[in-house]
Amino acid sequence: MTADEPLSETILNCIKVLEMVAVLHRRGYERLRIEPGMAPSGMYWRCGVTHAGNMDPANGALCVTSGGPEMALYTSGMEGRIFDWDDAPSLDTEQLADRFLLEFPEICKLGQGEDPEYVAWYELMLSFVRTGGLPYAYDDYGDYDDEPPGFVPTMGESNGKLPLPPVGDR
Repeated sequence: MTADEPLSETILNCIKVLEMVAVLHRRGYERLRIEPGMAPSGMYWRCGVTHAGNMDPANGALCVTSGGPEMALYTSGMEGRIFDWDDAPSLDTEQLADRFLLEFPEICKLGQGEDPEYVAWYELMLSFVRTGGLPYAYDDYGDYDDEPPGFVPTMGESNGKLPLPPVGDR
Protein backbone atom coordinates (compact mmCIF):
# COMPACT_ATOMS: atom_id res chain seq x y z
CA MET A 1 0.00 0.00 0.00
CA THR A 2 1.29 3.46 -0.86
CA ALA A 3 0.40 6.79 0.73
CA ASP A 4 -1.87 7.58 -2.26
CA GLU A 5 -3.93 4.41 -1.98
CA PRO A 6 -7.08 4.41 0.14
CA LEU A 7 -7.06 2.29 3.28
CA SER A 8 -8.70 -1.11 2.96
CA GLU A 9 -12.07 -1.82 4.50
CA THR A 10 -10.33 -4.15 6.96
CA ILE A 11 -8.02 -1.38 8.19
CA LEU A 12 -10.93 1.09 8.34
CA ASN A 13 -12.88 -1.32 10.59
CA CYS A 14 -9.86 -1.58 12.90
CA ILE A 15 -9.55 2.21 12.98
CA LYS A 16 -13.25 2.44 13.82
CA VAL A 17 -12.68 0.32 16.95
CA LEU A 18 -9.77 2.50 18.04
CA GLU A 19 -11.70 5.71 17.33
CA MET A 20 -14.59 4.34 19.43
CA VAL A 21 -12.21 4.05 22.39
CA ALA A 22 -11.14 7.67 21.81
CA VAL A 23 -14.82 8.67 22.01
CA LEU A 24 -15.09 6.83 25.33
CA HIS A 25 -11.98 8.64 26.59
CA ARG A 26 -13.65 11.98 25.76
CA ARG A 27 -16.70 10.86 27.72
CA GLY A 28 -14.68 10.35 30.90
CA TYR A 29 -13.52 6.74 30.49
CA GLU A 30 -9.83 7.65 30.19
CA ARG A 31 -8.80 4.53 32.12
CA LEU A 32 -9.96 2.28 29.27
CA ARG A 33 -7.00 0.62 27.59
CA ILE A 34 -6.27 -1.39 24.46
CA GLU A 35 -4.15 -4.49 23.99
CA PRO A 36 -3.44 -4.72 20.24
CA GLY A 37 -1.84 -7.79 18.72
CA MET A 38 -1.66 -10.27 15.88
CA ALA A 39 -3.33 -13.67 15.67
CA PRO A 40 -1.03 -16.71 15.43
CA SER A 41 -1.60 -16.94 11.68
CA GLY A 42 -0.57 -13.32 11.18
CA MET A 43 -3.75 -12.83 9.17
CA TYR A 44 -5.86 -11.02 11.76
CA TRP A 45 -5.29 -7.99 13.93
CA ARG A 46 -6.74 -8.21 17.42
CA CYS A 47 -7.70 -5.46 19.82
CA GLY A 48 -8.78 -6.12 23.37
CA VAL A 49 -10.45 -3.27 25.24
CA THR A 50 -10.00 -3.43 29.00
CA HIS A 51 -9.29 -1.17 31.98
CA ALA A 52 -6.10 0.22 33.51
CA GLY A 53 -6.18 -2.24 36.42
CA ASN A 54 -5.77 -5.12 33.97
CA MET A 55 -2.56 -3.81 32.40
CA ASP A 56 0.89 -5.29 32.98
CA PRO A 57 2.80 -2.88 35.25
CA ALA A 58 5.97 -3.51 33.20
CA ASN A 59 4.35 -2.97 29.77
CA GLY A 60 1.33 -0.69 29.40
CA ALA A 61 0.39 -2.30 26.09
CA LEU A 62 -0.10 -5.82 27.48
CA CYS A 63 -2.78 -7.16 29.79
CA VAL A 64 -2.44 -9.27 32.89
CA THR A 65 -5.58 -11.19 31.89
CA SER A 66 -6.54 -11.39 28.22
CA GLY A 67 -10.07 -12.46 27.46
CA GLY A 68 -12.80 -13.25 29.93
CA PRO A 69 -15.02 -10.66 31.58
CA GLU A 70 -12.17 -8.14 31.90
CA MET A 71 -11.81 -7.70 28.14
CA ALA A 72 -13.94 -6.99 25.10
CA LEU A 73 -12.21 -8.47 22.05
CA TYR A 74 -12.34 -7.38 18.43
CA THR A 75 -10.51 -9.22 15.68
CA SER A 76 -10.30 -8.09 12.07
CA GLY A 77 -11.74 -11.51 11.19
CA MET A 78 -15.08 -10.11 12.44
CA GLU A 79 -14.84 -7.57 9.61
CA GLY A 80 -17.46 -4.83 10.11
CA ARG A 81 -19.29 -6.82 12.80
CA ILE A 82 -17.36 -5.06 15.56
CA PHE A 83 -17.52 -7.10 18.78
CA ASP A 84 -19.67 -9.47 16.69
CA TRP A 85 -22.61 -7.04 16.71
CA ASP A 86 -24.86 -7.51 13.69
CA ASP A 87 -25.71 -3.81 13.49
CA ALA A 88 -22.11 -2.55 13.94
CA PRO A 89 -21.50 -1.88 10.21
CA SER A 90 -24.23 0.77 10.27
CA LEU A 91 -23.03 2.46 13.49
CA ASP A 92 -20.67 5.42 13.68
CA THR A 93 -18.05 5.70 16.44
CA GLU A 94 -20.39 7.63 18.76
CA GLN A 95 -23.06 4.96 18.39
CA LEU A 96 -20.49 2.21 18.87
CA ALA A 97 -19.40 3.93 22.11
CA ASP A 98 -23.04 4.02 23.27
CA ARG A 99 -23.38 0.31 22.52
CA PHE A 100 -20.07 -0.50 24.23
CA LEU A 101 -21.29 1.20 27.41
CA LEU A 102 -24.42 -0.98 27.35
CA GLU A 103 -22.70 -4.26 26.46
CA PHE A 104 -19.65 -3.95 28.72
CA PRO A 105 -20.77 -2.00 31.81
CA GLU A 106 -18.23 -3.56 34.20
CA ILE A 107 -15.26 -2.80 31.97
CA CYS A 108 -16.57 0.74 31.53
CA LYS A 109 -17.11 1.21 35.25
CA LEU A 110 -13.50 0.18 35.88
CA GLY A 111 -12.42 2.44 33.00
CA GLN A 112 -13.96 5.60 34.43
CA GLY A 113 -11.66 8.36 35.55
CA GLU A 114 -8.94 10.65 34.33
CA ASP A 115 -5.63 9.63 32.82
CA PRO A 116 -4.37 12.49 30.63
CA GLU A 117 -0.98 10.81 30.04
CA TYR A 118 -2.59 7.75 28.50
CA VAL A 119 -5.01 9.87 26.47
CA ALA A 120 -2.05 11.86 25.07
CA TRP A 121 -0.29 8.60 24.14
CA TYR A 122 -3.54 7.31 22.61
CA GLU A 123 -3.80 10.38 20.36
CA LEU A 124 -0.21 9.82 19.24
CA MET A 125 -1.05 6.19 18.51
CA LEU A 126 -4.07 7.31 16.47
CA SER A 127 -1.78 9.47 14.31
CA PHE A 128 0.02 6.24 13.29
CA VAL A 129 -3.26 4.37 12.87
CA ARG A 130 -4.90 6.94 10.60
CA THR A 131 -2.26 6.16 7.97
CA GLY A 132 -2.84 2.42 8.32
CA GLY A 133 -0.12 1.78 10.92
CA LEU A 134 -1.93 -0.51 13.32
CA PRO A 135 0.00 -1.18 16.54
CA TYR A 136 0.66 -4.68 17.81
CA ALA A 137 1.98 -5.33 21.31
CA TYR A 138 2.33 -9.08 20.72
CA ASP A 139 2.42 -11.65 18.00
CA ASP A 140 2.80 -15.39 18.06
CA TYR A 141 5.29 -15.77 15.25
CA GLY A 142 8.40 -14.03 16.56
CA ASP A 143 8.56 -10.63 14.86
CA TYR A 144 7.62 -8.69 17.98
CA ASP A 145 10.50 -10.23 19.92
CA ASP A 146 12.93 -8.51 17.52
CA GLU A 147 11.66 -5.02 18.37
CA PRO A 148 13.72 -2.68 20.56
CA PRO A 149 12.49 -2.44 24.15
CA GLY A 150 10.23 0.49 24.99
CA PHE A 151 8.31 0.52 21.71
CA VAL A 152 5.14 -0.91 20.20
CA PRO A 153 5.67 -1.69 16.51
CA THR A 154 3.13 -0.59 13.93
CA MET A 155 2.48 -2.21 10.60
CA GLY A 156 1.38 -0.80 7.31
CA GLU A 157 2.68 2.22 5.48
CA SER A 158 3.85 4.02 8.63
CA ASN A 159 5.77 0.97 9.92
CA GLY A 160 6.83 3.16 12.80
CA LYS A 161 7.96 2.65 16.32
CA LEU A 162 5.41 3.92 18.80
CA PRO A 163 6.60 4.47 22.39
CA LEU A 164 5.03 2.16 24.95
CA PRO A 165 1.97 3.67 26.58
CA PRO A 166 2.37 5.00 30.12
CA VAL A 167 1.43 2.46 32.77
CA GLY A 168 -0.21 5.00 35.08
CA ASP A 169 -2.09 4.03 38.21
CA ARG A 170 -3.48 0.56 38.24
